[in-house]
Amino acid sequence: MYDRDINKKGSRQMRKNQMEIRIKDLDKYYGRKHALKHLTLTIPSGMFGLLGRNGAGKTTLMKVLFGLETPQTGKVYMDGKEVKILNTLDAIEKGIGMVHQHFMLIPSLTVAENVVLGVEPMKNGLFDFKKAVEMTEEVAKKYNFNIDPMARVSDLSVGQMQKIEIMKVLIKGAKSIIMDEPTAVLTPQETEELFEQLILLRNSGHSIIFISHKLEEINELCEWVTILRDGRIIDSGKIETFTKEEIISKRIGREIKNKFPKRDFEAGGKEVLRVENLSRRGVLSDVFFTLREGEILGVAGLGGAGRTEIGRAICGIDYIDSGDVYVEGK
Repeated sequence: MYDRDINKKGSRQMRKNQMEIRIKDLDKYYGRKHALKHLTLTIPSGMFGLLGRNGAGKTTLMKVLFGLETPQTGKVYMDGKEVKILNTLDAIEKGIGMVHQHFMLIPSLTVAENVVLGVEPMKNGLFDFKKAVEMTEEVAKKYNFNIDPMARVSDLSVGQMQKIEIMKVLIKGAKSIIMDEPTAVLTPQETEELFEQLILLRNSGHSIIFISHKLEEINELCEWVTILRDGRIIDSGKIETFTKEEIISKRIGREIKNKFPKRDFEAGGKEVLRVENLSRRGVLSDVFFTLREGEILGVAGLGGAGRTEIGRAICGIDYIDSGDVYVEGK
């Protein structure tokens, strides 16, 4: 999608203005669970990727850095100076912002009202909506966000909501922006737009910490990568120093010789579930499928296509207008 060499060139031009973060001997426990184990890590300026499977400790580590979690041991250094990150407000004050995987927006409010939350402009003791719109327009223009400050958040797409989350940290002066699994809810087109936006931010002097379990995204976007597994750092370095196979094996802890092993399977066992003409006005229309012993049935579709609604209807959580469900023929 992008020429990484061009992206790196732009990054080198801005690196002097960016912030380096170092974490030393960090441990985090949840009861008996040792979530982060003696982590020592340098997060260089530019595009930094944090890669690992679900549960590897990626989000926990970044929550510590953003002040959402308190580690039992460890130190944090910013540009060579030790700092104490007491809470999220303290992290923001020190120039660290975080865009969460699950958006923290108020749908009933406008874009401008969401963007200025925490830094609300006041006039005569009251919220100054006109000033909020001006502030939002200013940050949108500066970072090339094409979004209407007057629009209500509930009327926007998921990709637009994510832009608001990014604007929220930018307006508070964040130098380093943590992106936690940012593409998990985006369409391919929205993902492409996000990547373009992140590169623009990097070239404007911001550092991006990109959390993902998707190797393709890390390889495409980032200059540096750290691989986590079971709360430990397995390896770190420039992305081009690793092969794809090396990253995969380090991430899962074993060598993958055959990614897609062929398995013998004969379909056509005993019928265990049959759905006929399942319908609910405006949601489902004549859904039909059969499931047999030993089969795995996948239900695919975009958000809002009715995948979850099918499951809820079969389980009796949601009502249906018509249709039948048979379990083992009954």
